[in-house]
Amino acid sequence: MSLIAIAAIIALAGTTVYLYFTRDIRIWWSSVGIVATLWLREVALTASEILIIPTSAPIQLIEKLLFVTALGIASTLATILITLKVSRRFERYFRKMEATGNEN
Repeated sequence: MSLIAIAAIIALAGTTVYLYFTRDIRIWWSSVGIVATLWLREVALTASEILIIPTSAPIQLIEKLLFVTALGIASTLATILITLKVSRRFERYFRKMEATGNEN
């Protein structure tokens, strides 16, 4: 799971660099994807610890899973709100990508 998360973050970081150089406004949603991927990794690792135990899971692992999930949701929502505010602030620098089509 760690290598998959690292690969996803590298891909999102590469997309972010590309979007920055092309001044595409979608760059902000790339940062939300990176934050969500980091928390998704933590939730998956915690859930896998619970699934590995053949008997009933200790309450500490379940509490850890709930805590990590709550933090992930809260930080992702905070990142979305910050992204909305920052994207409005830098609206003049970044522009929306126009659809390319043949106009004859």
